[in-house]
Amino acid sequence: LKETKPELEREYIEALRRSEMESKFLLASGRFELTGRGDVNTYSVFAETALELVSSSGYAGIIVPTGIATHDTNKDFFQSLIVNQRLVSLYDFVNKKKLFPAVESNIKFCLFTITGGKSSLIKTAAQLEQVNDLNDKDRLNEIQIEDLRRLNPNTLNLPTFRTRNDAKLLIKIYRSV
Repeated sequence: LKETKPELEREYIEALRRSEMESKFLLASGRFELTGRGDVNTYSVFAETALELVSSSGYAGIIVPTGIATHDTNKDFFQSLIVNQRLVSLYDFVNKKKLFPAVESNIKFCLFTITGGKSSLIKTAAQLEQVNDLNDKDRLNEIQIEDLRRLNPNTLNLPTFRTRNDAKLLIKIYRSV
């Protein structure tokens, strides 16, 4: 790389350095109690900032990588959303249809809505490919916080149901067992 594209190597080294410095700054700031740990991602601290800024009667909707709900470094943030009933919806997409043309087609992102109040019901959908998929009632799910606690009591992770019937069946089983 040095011999064939020295300018590319310099840009890469500078990007690494900048990323390390930003991460150190975020960790040292002490401002991000839930997401300022491990390998800090800017989308995570962005989501935590949105949570802090939303009023008690307001909502914040953001587009972030689905890792906000699945990455280990975000587990405290996500569990806090569930415990405090602040998550309103999480609609998971994969970029197969190139909604974001400059982003690889296997990258997952989500429409993520939080509230400053409380929401005992979470609306979800998984593996959507285009915005119109949100009109497919069979793909949309609603899960009560109490059912989520039954399904995943240790992690409070959201299950990724492919269809509404999958969700209903699994919740019915867990309610009766």
